[in-house]
Amino acid sequence: MKINITHQAISLFSAGIVAAFSLLTPAIAADKGALTSKDKAFINEATEGGLTEIQMGEMGKEKATNADVKSVAEMLVTDHTKANAELKKIATAKGAEVPDSPGATQKANLMLLKTKKGASFDAAFADDSVKDHKATIALFEKAAKELDDPDLKAFAEKTLPTLKEHLAMSERAAASATKEKAKADKS
Repeated sequence: MKINITHQAISLFSAGIVAAFSLLTPAIAADKGALTSKDKAFINEATEGGLTEIQMGEMGKEKATNADVKSVAEMLVTDHTKANAELKKIATAKGAEVPDSPGATQKANLMLLKTKKGASFDAAFADDSVKDHKATIALFEKAAKELDDPDLKAFAEKTLPTLKEHLAMSERAAASATKEKAKADKS
């Protein structure tokens, strides 16, 4: 009888350990980088926005006539390529899928921008860049406060100063391009 009690005690003890471990496993998995839907939404929106800025920048490098707009275009390609690569590295390390092209609305906006030429292109490019960067800054500020993943939060915080610099340069380019467009429209 003493042997049976010991055997039962060991069985119960083992079952308890297994149960405790199975309860802890999801928490351990979450600590190792499982992303929430909020984190994944940020990855998608930020990546699509970055890809849009890269494509817009490439177009601006080719089509812009205004020096300030050309400068912004070059900066967008360089900085957003770097930021997207960093975000992709973080996301893929955590098992998240990363978009490889802008979203449908962004593609439509790029196609519309592509139809413009000269001073009209420059003004539209700069205005789009201002609008896009205001929205992107809001996205990244919210992400820096509300995301669950610490690596994504840190990425958002680290990227914000660059985005704010882009906005300031885009606003200067918009002012310059708008003046040139007004002159072109008068002639």
